[in-house]
Amino acid sequence: MAEDNVIVDTTLNQSGGNNPEPQVPAPVPERTFTQTEVSNMCTKEKRTGENRILKMFGLNADTEVIPFLESHNNLNSQLSNTTNELNSLKNEKTLLSKGVPSDYVEFVGFKASQLVDDKTDFNTAVDNFLNENPMYSNTAKKGMSVSFGKPQEPNGVALTPNEKMNELIRKSRG
Repeated sequence: MAEDNVIVDTTLNQSGGNNPEPQVPAPVPERTFTQTEVSNMCTKEKRTGENRILKMFGLNADTEVIPFLESHNNLNSQLSNTTNELNSLKNEKTLLSKGVPSDYVEFVGFKASQLVDDKTDFNTAVDNFLNENPMYSNTAKKGMSVSFGKPQEPNGVALTPNEKMNELIRKSRG
């Protein structure tokens, strides 16, 4: 008969009988782990679990999944770039439709995008910016001054265009 590794205590048990009871081995003292060790164990377990799932689907983690993930990430970045470009073109179209000159489209778009938040969309931000800064809009009301008299110098004397030109020449010479 094979020898059991159980130690039998032949002393009297608490109930007073002479029944042998197996002794339980002493507990192993607790061990503490560093954060790095815990992180490594978690990573190893995660990788093991991922490999089990891949095997269930008949895939090899090294040869089939990595190229798939790389192409997936590449497609995601292309989609993100295309979406950003589309939004940029939509914003530019919005700015031009609101009368922003093409020279100022990039600047006004930048300033309006800084005003966008959860409550304010791009169109509202553009409207707010153009209301505060009408100089960036072709549709802004531009003031016009109309004079029906002769131009006057600061001393109150009216000068003809010829006299003005002569005055400018004299000032330039010295």
